[in-house]
Amino acid sequence: LVMDDGYNKHRIDGSIARGDDYITQKNVSEISFLKIDVEGMEMDVLRGFSQSLDSGKIKAVQFEHGSCHIVSHHLLLDFIHFFEPRGFKVLRILPRSLQQFRYNLEIDETFVGENFLAAHSSILGRLRVSI
Repeated sequence: LVMDDGYNKHRIDGSIARGDDYITQKNVSEISFLKIDVEGMEMDVLRGFSQSLDSGKIKAVQFEHGSCHIVSHHLLLDFIHFFEPRGFKVLRILPRSLQQFRYNLEIDETFVGENFLAAHSSILGRLRVSI
């Protein structure tokens, strides 16, 4: 299914590797910051990094939650449930700060394109987070 977002689309051939496989092949010991922007396929990408997230190799992940997640059927709550058992806290990214929040379906599922940071507990104390 292709969303009509006003952009022309064309096919480009390439190769894809699971994140965990790439990390193993390239002998990456740690990733401080992983930025994911794949227009609704974030959960698939994150699942490909499951082992690295479980082991704490990845310290922080930035992702967007927007209208593409309507098509991929992923709520913000799905991301919270993915990250929290792995020792991450999901924070809202604001223009000048990170904001802690308590999930509320009616407030947080806007699909307007907000950015979030999933920060591992090992780095939370070093971040400036507002309540």
